Amino acid sequence: MSIRMKTIFMGLALAVVTLPVFSAPTITITAPVITFSGNNALLSGNGAQLDAALNAMFTGANKAQFDLAIANMQTQANTELGKYGSQEKLALGFANANNYSAQSATLQGYQGYKLFSLMGGVMIGAQLPSFNPAELTAIPDTIAEHPDIYAGFAPSLSFNLGVHPSAIIGIFNKDLGKSLEKFYMNVKYGTLSYTYPTAAQGDIKMNTVNFGLGLNYQWIAPGKSFLWGLAKWRGVNFGTGINYQSNKVTFSTDIAEISQAYSQTTPAGALPAAQIGTVTTTLAGTPKVNLGLEMTTTSIPLEATTSIQMLWLLNLNLGAGVDLVFGKTDITADSGSSFTARDMTVSVAGVTQTVHSTVVPGTIKLDASTKGINPSLARMRLMTGFGVQLGPVKIDVPIYYYFNTGLALGVSAGIVW
Repeated sequence: MSIRMKTIFMGLALAVVTLPVFSAPTITITAPVITFSGNNALLSGNGAQLDAALNAMFTGANKAQFDLAIANMQTQANTELGKYGSQEKLALGFANANNYSAQSATLQGYQGYKLFSLMGGVMIGAQLPSFNPAELTAIPDTIAEHPDIYAGFAPSLSFNLGVHPSAIIGIFNKDLGKSLEKFYMNVKYGTLSYTYPTAAQGDIKMNTVNFGLGLNYQWIAPGKSFLWGLAKWRGVNFGTGINYQSNKVTFSTDIAEISQAYSQTTPAGALPAAQIGTVTTTLAGTPKVNLGLEMTTTSIPLEATTSIQMLWLLNLNLGAGVDLVFGKTDITADSGSSFTARDMTVSVAGVTQTVHSTVVPGTIKLDASTKGINPSLARMRLMTGFGVQLGPVKIDVPIYYYFNTGLALGVSAGIVW
């Protein structure tokens, strides 16, 4: 095989590997088993015959109409649960949110330090479909009705250690230390496991791992104080590095009840003359869909930041940047709902009464997945942050805006020396 042909085949193989994988949803229904006995009071002297007629209508030779009702329920389930077969937009929303939250324990407000910094912090990233408050509050219901929406969230926690290598290396080699005077390095790591109870989705469970390496360059050195010492400019800093973030999120959403009224009359000859029986019931199931999301992103941030210290106590930072993002998100959706028959009555000779029956519930099951969805390759952002300080102790509230309704909000605290 020629080199050119090998290259083509390798390219095709790579394309196949990176394509998203959608699993056609498997939706299966197991009918409830309904048996009748002890209905003597409904047909004096012929109770056993009534029970036999009803059993034949649901489990025996005359159950064709009941089977048709089950087929109709299957059609409804396919309509309601089939929406979970492809959730590419939801996967993209969670993938992007995962990247947004990776900046936890940021040092963006306090670059230009002398020796070292140590910050700990949490951050929540969110990809929103819009900034419309009504649309945002309706997201849980929207996911239940239209589960493939461009939305997602992800948490992060980490501890970030930054060092000024010039100060350390300069002890041993002054020339080398001086050449590194404008450079700063940092490493961070953190894990978080958290369960958040909600009324709509039950417990939302989150597990995250964050790791990062950073390199900063102080392009313009911090300026001197101005306004009689009331303010100090920290200069301009450029930063890059690599951030790895892994998140697992699981939650549930309730689907509208799948149901239909069912009525059937005993066939001719099943009962004595003038003793026709009509049984009515409601076939119903309320699926609860369990969603599991696994997000992994690796990003390379490119950013520029600056900050101003005011009144020796307050700090304001501003910046802009872009993230180059790689990774994938997988979604699994499953459900196992009870499928039953309720409100069972029978009418014989014009008299309607609750029928004596035993119902063994069936099931409505869903198995679906959307895998291999990549995050957006490049995400532009604007940053700001508000902080307070008391000597070396710093507290900061970083806020990120990613274009097209992406947000990240965090809290950081630590020591900068």
